[in-house]
Amino acid sequence: MAISVIIPTYHEANTIGKLLQFLTSHHQQALYEVIVVDGGSQDATCSIVEEYTGVKLLKSPVASRPAQMNLGAKHACHEVLYFVHADVQLPDSFVDDIVQHVQHYPAGVYKYKFDSPSWLLRINAFFTRFPMMWCRGGDQTLYITRTLFDALHGFDEYFCVLEDFVFLPE
Repeated sequence: MAISVIIPTYHEANTIGKLLQFLTSHHQQALYEVIVVDGGSQDATCSIVEEYTGVKLLKSPVASRPAQMNLGAKHACHEVLYFVHADVQLPDSFVDDIVQHVQHYPAGVYKYKFDSPSWLLRINAFFTRFPMMWCRGGDQTLYITRTLFDALHGFDEYFCVLEDFVFLPE
């Protein structure tokens, strides 16, 4: 089973390189494609992305995360779509985790933590382990089958934040 990793960007020059370095050197790289959808960055985001062989760079006419992710999904080649923010660090096991869980759950997220000493962010991260809507946020990565994504008509482009709530498992 192959995965399409879709990364929306907008002024992510400080973070995108680390994520792309991980993705393009990962030992299971043959099992996924990487699509970066930029929303009109004026910094070096696009030139950094272009340095990575095999990464597709799409340019969205709109700087809107849901619109960018829908565009990435439209150009994705695989049945499993994995939406990732440019500033996250993925676990080494992400491919195996998704392949194992998508068999039973057509959508899912990782709990997360922040690389910050802020007590507020630590509390927020702690609560992501609970399956309640008020414990979720827009910072998790999200995998979803194309079948379910299409049935739900993609991301609602009306929302500029929390656009992924419609996909979150309860």
